[in-house]
Amino acid sequence: MVKVASPLIPSLITLLAFTKDVFAQKNTGNCILQLPTNPLTAEGLATPFILVKGNCDQTNPNHRVFVEATIFDPNTKTFGVYHPLVINEGTQPAIKPVVPSLPQNAVVALWFKAKANSITLTGSTQTCVDASCNAHAFFRAVQAAGEGQGAVIPPVGNDKMGRPCPKARFFGAIAQTTFLQTNAGQFAQATEANRNTLKQFAEVSSGSANSLKSAFFERALAALGCTPFQAPSMMEQGVMLNSIALNELFHNQPSLNKANTYHRGGRKRRISGHFGKRSSHLSGSGLDCLAIANTPPPAGDVDDTTVNTKFGPLSAVDRELVRKVRLATLWELPMAREARQRAELGKVKRISATIEAQHVFLDAAVDGVVQQMAIDMPTEPNTLQKCFIADIQAQSGIDYDTTFVKWLRFAHGQVFEAIATVRGTSQNTVIRSFAETANMFVLGHMQLLESTSLTQNTSFPAPPPVKKPSRPTGPPAQPSNDTMVPPA
Repeated sequence: MVKVASPLIPSLITLLAFTKDVFAQKNTGNCILQLPTNPLTAEGLATPFILVKGNCDQTNPNHRVFVEATIFDPNTKTFGVYHPLVINEGTQPAIKPVVPSLPQNAVVALWFKAKANSITLTGSTQTCVDASCNAHAFFRAVQAAGEGQGAVIPPVGNDKMGRPCPKARFFGAIAQTTFLQTNAGQFAQATEANRNTLKQFAEVSSGSANSLKSAFFERALAALGCTPFQAPSMMEQGVMLNSIALNELFHNQPSLNKANTYHRGGRKRRISGHFGKRSSHLSGSGLDCLAIANTPPPAGDVDDTTVNTKFGPLSAVDRELVRKVRLATLWELPMAREARQRAELGKVKRISATIEAQHVFLDAAVDGVVQQMAIDMPTEPNTLQKCFIADIQAQSGIDYDTTFVKWLRFAHGQVFEAIATVRGTSQNTVIRSFAETANMFVLGHMQLLESTSLTQNTSFPAPPPVKKPSRPTGPPAQPSNDTMVPPA
């Protein structure tokens, strides 16, 4: 949480509770951060922010505080990003921060990120509210500039399949701030010039702000052919940076349709959280679900047909992967939506929100494939998935969380194997691209589910059988004449 110390209020008032990273351990430290004089000016930004001695130490990974500035030029309607340096009280920067060249009439705002439990802001905090300083004026200036001629925020753009690109908040990703730390416990801004000067250093970043999600988001954007909203660094030339403010501005543009109802071929397919009455033989311990999962498919004709398309041959295995991903969305999306409300643990609610949002985009990827190549799609969960649903919904409290994590992790493990097979064998360019997209989402979801520490042995599907290695036949090979044989 971030607090602002006020001489008018004897007690500290909590203004904002920071959302903790679902991957982070419980952190410690209630830190006091002293802002420099005139922190929104070029000189103020380049003056180190001081972590006051006492409960916190900037060299402690559980205490670190990060500051991020986003600058808006109302004259040119452009942005810049700057990372003020935070150092321990009584120390000096390893290298003095760069003084940014601010345009005339620039509007500067600050955002704070922390791995500590809380931050109390002191010093020049007149414009600080919640976890930011001057944010209201910043967004008002951007809004006013957008009412005139010229685009303030770039368009979202489309991915390789022509769909709107996803946004950072869609993935729960938060911009990262990075510093350089020397062995002596001094800090410097993470510029290439400072890296070359220091030689030996460690890079530390605001990892508590969901670094795994951010890395996943960046990989997803690259694979989809999308670019995040970035602005030039005001610490060095030729470097583009993302920021919390830029993500917020980008997010406020028209987003992907997250409604429950999707239209396909004139028909509606509704994804909801209600699946009718629960069957008693499908709920309870979950052992029935494992029995269904381990039951071999009925004998019948094997579909080995391949259809020629302009994107390359479309095999039966290719088509089956697209169906499996659609089936996954048919039950995982509504269950994730339900878990946001019913889960006992906050971390399960948070990962459920991420999984729900990403399944909307993943389902749009399925639509993109189906629109290019006619593939029959399922419209309701299969028998095994209905068993998962019934077993989860029959639980309450921590048992609900454990069962939810168990069956989602189990299902993701099943489809992950199919994704690898298709990516390695498909000759269809659209299907290969789709498999890469599905791979990133499914892998990310497995990591999220495993991060809850609620997985158990039954959360993982059984590995495929492996043939025993064949043993060589005949007499053992004899050493050649030039082989060194040790004496008896």
